[in-house]
Amino acid sequence: MVSLVTTNEIKNEQPPDYQVRHSIFEGLESSKDGTVFLGDSLAKNNEWSEFFITSGNIYNRGIGGDTTYGVLNRINQIVKIKPYSPDTAIYIQSVD
Repeated sequence: MVSLVTTNEIKNEQPPDYQVRHSIFEGLESSKDGTVFLGDSLAKNNEWSEFFITSGNIYNRGIGGDTTYGVLNRINQIVKIKPYSPDTAIYIQSVD
């Protein structure tokens, strides 16, 4: 049997920086009709709208120090209001 921890358990185990950014994302509207970048600091520390030409919005939902498990636990936060979920999600994660 696989046991998953809750998002709050993951958030509470992370540094204050992670907790602040996670809380900010909880208060934002969903990532509507565009491209969302998610992952760790590789996603967080880039200005994606400067690198990609797109007709939709670009949302940066990266959190430094995040893990694959952390991202999976906040997917619902990113696409929380259907049918207004992003058209594309790009996941970027470092391996160090």
